[in-house]
Amino acid sequence: MSFYLLHMACPLTSGNRPEDVRERPKDSWKDRRFTTERGMKIHRTKMGCLNASTNEQQRTAQAGKTSENQSQVQNHSAEEIHAEKSDEEFRQLINAKRQKINFPPASAKEQWEALDSKIILQLDKLIGKSTLEHKLTTFGDIIYQTCIDTFGAKQHQAKGEPKKSRRQREMETLRKQKKNLRKQMKSATEEEKNGLQELWRGLKTRHSALSRAESARKRRSQKKKNQERFYKDPFQFARQLFQQPRSAAPGEEFNSKPPSLKEINAVVQKARAKSSPGPNGVPYLLYKRCPNVLKRLHKILRGAWSNLKISEQWMSADGVYIPKEQNSTEINQFRPISLLNVEGKIFFSVMASRLTKYLTENGYINTSVQKGGIPGVSGCLEHATMIWEAIQRAKSEKLNLDVIWLDLANAYGSVPHQMIQLALRMYHVPEDIQVMLDDYFSGFRMRFSTNSYTTDLINLEIGIAMGCTISPILFVMAMEVILKAAEDSAGPANLGGGCYMPPLKAFMDDTTIICSKEDETRRMLERLDVLMA
Repeated sequence: MSFYLLHMACPLTSGNRPEDVRERPKDSWKDRRFTTERGMKIHRTKMGCLNASTNEQQRTAQAGKTSENQSQVQNHSAEEIHAEKSDEEFRQLINAKRQKINFPPASAKEQWEALDSKIILQLDKLIGKSTLEHKLTTFGDIIYQTCIDTFGAKQHQAKGEPKKSRRQREMETLRKQKKNLRKQMKSATEEEKNGLQELWRGLKTRHSALSRAESARKRRSQKKKNQERFYKDPFQFARQLFQQPRSAAPGEEFNSKPPSLKEINAVVQKARAKSSPGPNGVPYLLYKRCPNVLKRLHKILRGAWSNLKISEQWMSADGVYIPKEQNSTEINQFRPISLLNVEGKIFFSVMASRLTKYLTENGYINTSVQKGGIPGVSGCLEHATMIWEAIQRAKSEKLNLDVIWLDLANAYGSVPHQMIQLALRMYHVPEDIQVMLDDYFSGFRMRFSTNSYTTDLINLEIGIAMGCTISPILFVMAMEVILKAAEDSAGPANLGGGCYMPPLKAFMDDTTIICSKEDETRRMLERLDVLMA
């Protein structure tokens, strides 16, 4: 195969053409023939054609078209990725959306042990004595490519149409017959219409009976499924019911030491094996089954913590929209979840666990007011019970009681990054942690995919990402600053019999105001309005 290049097609100007090119005679501007594609690329690079092509792609992307490569990652070995591909090709390979790995079952211990050893050999071969930055950048990519070469990609199985029961098929036939009768009635005579209407009423009676029977069957099926879900995990089931449609110096110092292997192992074992992987395609499952690879990751994470280094691979997320309610169609009815690389999630899970322990042990978070995001603290059920009890006591004692429920719109996406840094400083979090979190959120990028295209990576200039392991406790810290600034606007609510309740209750961003006096309620609302603005 030969490749031809016409020099006149390269949009070179006198300002970007090399000096030797401008001095060439006119006879040299002829079609060039190349035996390999690589030779043509080298020549185009020297002539400046690739720069012009890149500029053209950028202009196309700005016009509303994406130039991102949508193809899936091809099966290349880890050595081929780093040794034979150019920097641009390797960058496109990393940015491509990756297929899920067809891992063996947990019972196949020999295959997992062999994979563990194979990955260690590849890591020693490719990044054994490289820099920390190179290890952080390529660690997950090498693991993914080794796994995909060993087990291949998981084949997507198209879901077939559900089989219809005899009743459903009969209902479908009756609907068609009713529709045909209505069409016939439009062009029928008066005498014919009476007969057609009689037939239509008979079909309707039969269809209605079948519909009632089908609805009863669906209710029984749904009831059975709900019972099974409740028995399997009562807490998760109850939580989904509520989500359906609709500072003083610290006494205890923050643990700033690099993460231990025990902490990292605890995070991995606690994580769900079926959790979706991030952009690099490596799931928690691999680290659960390959202890030697986990130990190697532990060394890299310790180095990143000691050097305050946050990898760019940890800041890139694939966004997925999940519905907030049933029959969601508008964009505001969906919640974006970020799929991040597991290595970064493990790193920040350790940091989040230590930060939570630090805040609770020093009393920086009042768990009688804020019950969201704190492990071991009862949440919305307790809040709902306490508020309901307060209302009942006020009614029985014939006392005034104002209860206002507030739900912030787009709470996660509205938290300024400066607010997070303010909360960290206010609660005396070590400066090293502040630096790492500042680097993390300042470089955080997301992209979203549909069936037809994938967006470019977009910087997260405001807000925090749902799906990030450090985000919940940071959101609680930011909300705690607001709650503490507003709590002095009203006194405790008087419930009679010497019983009082704090004027604020919160579960993450869901805030409840409880006041005995109208003027205190107004002051509290005004104060919160100013703080939230």
